[in-house]
Amino acid sequence: MRHFLSHLSNFLIIAALASIFILISAMANQNTSTDPNESLEKNGSPQEEFQNQDITTPKTEKTIDVGGRNLHSCVYGKGSPTVVLVSGFGAPQAYWNPVVPELAAQTTVLTYDRAGIGKSEIGELPTHGKQAATDLHTLLKKLNLPKPYIVIGHSYGGSVVRLFASMYSDDIDGIILEDSQHA
Repeated sequence: MRHFLSHLSNFLIIAALASIFILISAMANQNTSTDPNESLEKNGSPQEEFQNQDITTPKTEKTIDVGGRNLHSCVYGKGSPTVVLVSGFGAPQAYWNPVVPELAAQTTVLTYDRAGIGKSEIGELPTHGKQAATDLHTLLKKLNLPKPYIVIGHSYGGSVVRLFASMYSDDIDGIILEDSQHA
């Protein structure tokens, strides 16, 4: 019975996350302009756009050596499963700030900057998807966050999530892809 309740709890967290991302996607798509440069003219680069969205949720902020480079990370909340938020191409971890407070009230949440993004070093290693998945696995191990993981990826981050899931399937309980490739 305990095993069933654990899976039910994880399912409810995944369902809540999916609902949150549907709302975020709907809000993001309210810009009906067909000019791809209009958003950048108004908001600047993705990194500039998200720098101003601070949150007050308590966090543990660390820079971790994952073998060849240091990745900047923030851990919020406590409990299991750990929700891992993987940003899209060029977007820093602050992309997730609108959803972190609600998630951190329920469980452990990890946001981080991939190599060369935000406060993370690019290092000497490649920055392709497989290396990004390996970096994430090393980061999770070094932070000693509770398993299982629910890994969520936006855009390019979804590709990293899919690779992570295929490489470390025993560590995850589910994945969510937001505006990402699914095949």
